Amino acid sequence: MEKIVFDYQMEFALKFKWEEENPYNLSFEGVEVLPDYGTGKPVFFCYETGSGDSDINVSFEKAYELNKLLNGFIKWDGCMEIHDFSYHWCYHNNFAQRIVDLIYKEGKEIMKENWSE
Repeated sequence: MEKIVFDYQMEFALKFKWEEENPYNLSFEGVEVLPDYGTGKPVFFCYETGSGDSDINVSFEKAYELNKLLNGFIKWDGCMEIHDFSYHWCYHNNFAQRIVDLIYKEGKEIMKENWSE
């Protein structure tokens, strides 16, 4: 099962991958997103793809390949690892905390009875 979840402030998206063969472990990948000001919905994008321009509204996979934000996993007992987290802050905000909160929220929801924190 795969599930993509967007941050409520539309600054990032997480893609969760859960396999019934390994029900006590949930992996995730993250990318930044931008709001589409025409529709108000988030879109995936890639900075500088070699053409000198940014690509807007690409697939999650393409955005992750070219501009990975993070990856990792969360286990049934609440233990979590986040890898390759690369983000530039220009001001104080709760970006990292929102990522952690969303991982825990979705981890509990996706793993259901396999979750035991």
